[in-house]
Amino acid sequence: MAMLRFDRYSPYFDDAAAHGLDLRPSELYSYVYPGTEEELREQVYFFEDRTLGDRGRGVVQTKKHADRPGLDAIGAQVRDWFNIWSIEAPTLEMADDGGVLTVRDTRPVATRSEHRVAGLERAVLLEAHDAPPRHRLVEALCGDGTSETDVEDALARLVADHLVLEIDGRLLALPMLTPVTPVASVFDFPGGFVYKPAPRAAAVKTEAA
Repeated sequence: MAMLRFDRYSPYFDDAAAHGLDLRPSELYSYVYPGTEEELREQVYFFEDRTLGDRGRGVVQTKKHADRPGLDAIGAQVRDWFNIWSIEAPTLEMADDGGVLTVRDTRPVATRSEHRVAGLERAVLLEAHDAPPRHRLVEALCGDGTSETDVEDALARLVADHLVLEIDGRLLALPMLTPVTPVASVFDFPGGFVYKPAPRAAAVKTEAA
């Protein structure tokens, strides 16, 4: 989670006063480039607001905002997600044998580690794979003895099990169909990563122990 970014040439930069902003160069530039704030202002691309107190803003915020409990709640959820993924990425995938979907779920919100989804619920889960509007999914599965109520009941059970998400009027099946490409480790990230070895003194102390 990151705060809104203020870039050169953006409306926030071109008319900062109209947006109630007092922009100054991002703090990080001062650690790399010599010069005064005014000199950096003429050269840099990224800015921070002086009144927001967002100097050196981070991706995962840790400080509390007494007057913004909603922001703190979102930040807590982001930190939980970050911590879970840093240990072992949760899995939500399904395999289809033509009659039954076997869903494996290792997320913290999982109601069961494995679901066996068949019949109308299987049809709903497969139909929701492309995130159709709710009315279109219901229309597609009604008929041949299946009523709108039947579809809605099956959908409600899948939503309760956190296997389908309703968002912006659409229904999205969350499990990925196997085979699923594994998430690349940080060591395989094409952009590289920063490696910080332990200080030499600490390393020597560990070896001596």
